[in-house]
Amino acid sequence: MRKEATKMRTLFRTRRPDHRSARGVIRSFGRKSLLRFSVAPLALLVVLSQVMPAFATIDNTVTVSGTKPDGNAITATATENVDVVNDAPAIQIVKSVAFATGGDSDGDGKADAGDVLAYTYVVTNTGNVTLRNVAVTDAHDGAGAALSIAVPTSVTTDNGTSAAGTLNDSSDTITGDGNWDKLGPGDVITFTATYTVVAADISGSGGGTGTGFSGN
Repeated sequence: MRKEATKMRTLFRTRRPDHRSARGVIRSFGRKSLLRFSVAPLALLVVLSQVMPAFATIDNTVTVSGTKPDGNAITATATENVDVVNDAPAIQIVKSVAFATGGDSDGDGKADAGDVLAYTYVVTNTGNVTLRNVAVTDAHDGAGAALSIAVPTSVTTDNGTSAAGTLNDSSDTITGDGNWDKLGPGDVITFTATYTVVAADISGSGGGTGTGFSGN
């Protein structure tokens, strides 16, 4: 029985006006010839990094060619389109305050001198790219000691089930620098701070801000 030799190539072309293209890499195609009616599956891996140009659609055209028993060439093609989502970094912060445990010394529900307030800052990566060096500052105008905002030691919510989320993609490997190193899409971390009310405090207010930096 005569075998038919085959070879394969791939071409990726975007729908950009300049028709920029890039070749894919065939990871697995161990057979150089095929018996008739036989099948040889292959795997093709193309990695899109966040630093690539923002594509609207990738047109993936694969061409297979072979030699027929009569010596003439034979070809076939197949096309698969892949939509690529553009980077959309975004961050959200929610600030809340309550008495710390045992912080309301007389139990009257009012912040008196000596009472301790606990501030919570919940930061969420609401975009689709990883944010780096996430930090929180609070313009607190109390007359007492300045707020010292504590960086969390773990992720509050690891949203690996979200459309853009991946499990275990958030981490803080450098401690003591006041920042959370990497916050993955959909993930949530919680910063905290405490404040002891002093007699000079007539009223206290603060605005929470979170800053996130997108990048690799």
